[in-house]
Amino acid sequence: MAQRNYSSRGPLAGVLGIVIVLGLIYLAFKMVAGVFNILAFVAPVLFIASLFLNRGVVIDYGKMLLNTLKKDTPRGLLYGALSFFGFPVLSAYFFIRAFMSSRLKKVVDSKRKEAQESKKYDDYEEVEEDDDFLELPDLAEGTPQKEPLKEDSGYEDLFD
Repeated sequence: MAQRNYSSRGPLAGVLGIVIVLGLIYLAFKMVAGVFNILAFVAPVLFIASLFLNRGVVIDYGKMLLNTLKKDTPRGLLYGALSFFGFPVLSAYFFIRAFMSSRLKKVVDSKRKEAQESKKYDDYEEVEEDDDFLELPDLAEGTPQKEPLKEDSGYEDLFD
């Protein structure tokens, strides 16, 4: 077997790989920062729109934040600080959640309305009761006799 000598790549081969990885990390950071800046610009509009769509989303989050603050004060303070500094992301979350819940509510309401509109009674025929409408035998005459139980069937040993 022939062994390859990898030292012929040059001394800058490892450095070049590190520079490329650092460049990709820098580009990813800039992209995330750009999205955050756009969200920071649009955040008040998204927050107000989420209040119009479904104010329960924002109210539920506020209740959760207050309950966490009462039960576990350090965690509640941390959540409050993250909510303050991450307001653009939080407002986008509120908007998406409110939009999806309002769409779901519309779909459920339309399905419920369709179900109520399609509820029709089937045609029926009234049956008049006569004396000979249903002939049943007397219970005293036709009482079925039960078979006596077998004394030893061999299954009792399975459950001991």
